[in-house]
Amino acid sequence: MYAKFISTLTENAFLFLIYALGIAFCAHVLPEAASLGVQLVLYGHLAFYCHRITLTGETYSFRSWGDKRGLQSYAIKPFVWRYLALSFVLVALVFGASLLTLSINPALTIFGGLSAVPIYGIVLALIGTVLPAASIEEDASLGAAWRRGKLTFWRTVLRLTLGYGVLLSIAVLLIASLVPSLSGIGIPETIIPHLVALSSAYVSCCVVLLTAMALSFAYQEAEAIQPTAGDPHGRS
Repeated sequence: MYAKFISTLTENAFLFLIYALGIAFCAHVLPEAASLGVQLVLYGHLAFYCHRITLTGETYSFRSWGDKRGLQSYAIKPFVWRYLALSFVLVALVFGASLLTLSINPALTIFGGLSAVPIYGIVLALIGTVLPAASIEEDASLGAAWRRGKLTFWRTVLRLTLGYGVLLSIAVLLIASLVPSLSGIGIPETIIPHLVALSSAYVSCCVVLLTAMALSFAYQEAEAIQPTAGDPHGRS
């Protein structure tokens, strides 16, 4: 999985850099509420590309970008509304877990919010294949996703756990060491927060890619074991 991950980042470096710059820019320029909304849309668009890259082998380099079909030619809308729905599930889980922990022990509120992440991973493992299916205009119904999820559940959970766990651990260590390193080589202090924000945005883009890869692999494996019968019912 990581070999594919690294090759995808290398072959599509332009795509991930553009989205990381856009996300970092929004975080610094827009009001917080507007920034979160725009960032969510950007992450949704990036996830769409990540699924298509994994499933179809498309690449988005600086040279090839202009040769691709425009976004309007893709099934972007069915994908985005499903992506937003799953994102809402995550927000609801974090908010609910935080409130529950707050009522028990306010000092542990942040840990309560974090405890929702593995629960969300389970949700993704069970029905998350609606996203890769929608990205290539196949059956993106919840029924088909549930069938695929049961076939590939443990493999998907393992991939999500390894993907998030290893990447985020490395990223936290690197970003934590970034500030003193930049200060030590004479980078102005006014620029350092922007570089940290860009680094954080790029790590977030990598998380989107790893998630898309785990779900796309689950989709491919489930369809290989038990192909979806009949015409697609998940398009819209």
